[in-house]
Amino acid sequence: TIKPFACTKCKRRFCSNKELFSHKRIHTGRPFVCAVCGKYFSDRIILQAHQRLHTGEKPFTCTQCHKSFLYKRNLHQHQQIHQKHKPYVCSTCGKQLKSKLTLNQHMKTHSNIKPFACSECSKSFRFKAHLHRHQESH
Repeated sequence: TIKPFACTKCKRRFCSNKELFSHKRIHTGRPFVCAVCGKYFSDRIILQAHQRLHTGEKPFTCTQCHKSFLYKRNLHQHQQIHQKHKPYVCSTCGKQLKSKLTLNQHMKTHSNIKPFACSECSKSFRFKAHLHRHQESH
């Protein structure tokens, strides 16, 4: 990714002028700091979302099953499981899926590509979760 906007103070680069402007707050003496871990943020909203990691607060709740989430985007992704409509169709086997993400994951089942290799025995897996489950057997 090309990042043409550079901070004159620390040389960090950004994709947009808006990101650079937001970043520059760190250098103005008014950064937002997490009182728990000391991590700096350029925006109060981002700090507040980060602080939920420490408090365990999950303010976004599914109205259908009452499962709660830390971030709104995770709630939206979860809500797709309650949909009956499955607009994404596998071009290989015709299976219908609810989201582009699940379609992409499903497509890996038709591939021989196994990018996740065990460092102990060199056995390879299509999914990182399968590698982790395998590594527990060593």
